[in-house]
Amino acid sequence: MKKNRLIVLLAVLCLTILFSNTSQAAKRPAKVGKFKVTKVSENAVSFSWKKVKSCKGYMIYMSGKSKGKYKCVYSGKNTKTKCKVGKLSANKTYYFKIRAYKKFRKTLIYSKYSKVIKVTTKKSSKEATSENANTSEATTQDSNKTSENSSEKTTSSTESSSEKTTEESKEEKKLSSYVQDMDYKEITDTILNPDQGFYRTRGLKVTQSGIDSFSDKIFDNDPDHNLYHLRVDISELSEKVNNTADIEVPDMAITQFKKLFDAAYKKNKSIIIRFCYAPDFGNTANNEPSVEMMESHIAKLGAAINEYPDVITAVEAGMIGPWGEMHTSDIAYDTSVNNKIIDAWLNATKTGNIPVLVRTPDRIYQYVGIPVNFRKKNGVHSFASGTSETLKNTVLTPQDNGYRVGLYNDGYRGSDSDQGTYADNKHDEELAWVAKQSAHLPYGGEVTIPTSEYHHIDKCVGDMKASHLSYLDYEWDTTVVQTQWASEQTYTEASGDDKLYYGKSAFTYIQNHMGYRFVLKKSTLSYDEERTVVKANLEFVNVGFGNLNRVKSATLLFVDEQGNEIRKDAGTFTGKDNEEFVVSFREGEITSDQNYKVYLLVDNGKGHYPIRFSNNLWDNQYKANLIGNVIKK
Repeated sequence: MKKNRLIVLLAVLCLTILFSNTSQAAKRPAKVGKFKVTKVSENAVSFSWKKVKSCKGYMIYMSGKSKGKYKCVYSGKNTKTKCKVGKLSANKTYYFKIRAYKKFRKTLIYSKYSKVIKVTTKKSSKEATSENANTSEATTQDSNKTSENSSEKTTSSTESSSEKTTEESKEEKKLSSYVQDMDYKEITDTILNPDQGFYRTRGLKVTQSGIDSFSDKIFDNDPDHNLYHLRVDISELSEKVNNTADIEVPDMAITQFKKLFDAAYKKNKSIIIRFCYAPDFGNTANNEPSVEMMESHIAKLGAAINEYPDVITAVEAGMIGPWGEMHTSDIAYDTSVNNKIIDAWLNATKTGNIPVLVRTPDRIYQYVGIPVNFRKKNGVHSFASGTSETLKNTVLTPQDNGYRVGLYNDGYRGSDSDQGTYADNKHDEELAWVAKQSAHLPYGGEVTIPTSEYHHIDKCVGDMKASHLSYLDYEWDTTVVQTQWASEQTYTEASGDDKLYYGKSAFTYIQNHMGYRFVLKKSTLSYDEERTVVKANLEFVNVGFGNLNRVKSATLLFVDEQGNEIRKDAGTFTGKDNEEFVVSFREGEITSDQNYKVYLLVDNGKGHYPIRFSNNLWDNQYKANLIGNVIKK
């Protein structure tokens, strides 16, 4: 009996100790104290706080509103009690709070949040200059309007004295040709054409029930930007993050993505999109689900993306590793996984003909069969036997599987190898091949390493031209983009031979040359006496770094003296140096007793994503470029 009592007492004692330890282990960490700001700059805020005992680390959360949605912007170990949060916008108010956490079994246990700190970043020198120049800018804009009106009047009044020639053809009616007396000078205005320029970032998080805190208004109230980088955290669909199972993309998320793309379409916004399994689109690795589930995710997401070819500039294949940049995670160095990811995206976006971009060129080489020593973990790729010769001789065609596979470069000009993007000492050789792809695909990424000499305006223009650069991140690196380029560096003779931009900021020059930029150099309109046929011959110079990577629809718009409009489908616009458009009219549809202004609309054929030429010939009412006049007898 005594022995039994002893056993019971021991059991009770063990259970008491066990539950006591469990309770202690599961207890919340203490609330973080003395959370304060130690330094504020244009694009970063530094913090410090008091150390909390028995915690694993700390997480700092940020929001643009005091009671808005907060996202984690810092996660660090308990040994650190200070940090710096970067990639912020100048002269903008943010709200921050912190909490400690510890791990119990497989669960994170958090402390209560600290008090919320309100911080406003400093004004950038660019903003200060802009504020000081408001008055003169308004005067300039009024002057421009006067100049535009004057130019149109001059064009109309001098058209009758335009150069005149006669074309005769047995198959065609006799057409008289008139070289249009217009303003063909190139302008340096910022032009927000589709699929190019400095992008702004927008973040989304897909949960098991849909997109967290979904809003289709994330592009509203932003008239100064037309290109966005959509960064989508899909980590909760992976067992390694949700600790339950790999799961499919929820149908609700697909519905929400389509609403978002619809909203972008209505506002003529272009999107580069990347998905990532790192929580909060952050700097962690090995969060990916099975390869089969990744392929399934791509198939479902790609089907939605495929419906919006006008909206989607490119898919950055990403997905793997920190920030979805295809490194660090173990599977990032598996060539079979690389090929499966590329295949999945190409198949999912085939009918929309959407470009698929990968992080490094060896991933393209490996996919299309160019010999290469594929990169190992924490290393870079290197040339194998035959790499150089094959690169020189390989040009992919639209019939090749890899034709739509291009490069995004998030180490742009950070070093001679673009931070390991290119093999050591092979930058120029690899860039020559990448340029074959970027001649018909988007190319861009993030500028890195503020101390690098390679992104100085005097050293980077040649690379930008050679690579057909079409987009860059406006928000990274802000020191380079918003300070060095915008305020400290000027385009001069040492930078290049574009005299029109001498004395302008490096930022202005780069912004105005990413992608395509068409300058109309000559316009000739030909028509018969009865006005039943009108032909437009246009000569262009593309002064941009890149090319027009999609065929656009062309429409000729005729506006008579009373403002009546006649629109005629003129076929396609491809961005060639010479474009010809011919349209026909029913007898009497336009008459010889009226003057008609003639405009060229270049868009997607449905009134969206118009292209403006780099001349002072744009009419914002019609979203079209003036190309001349058909004059009355």
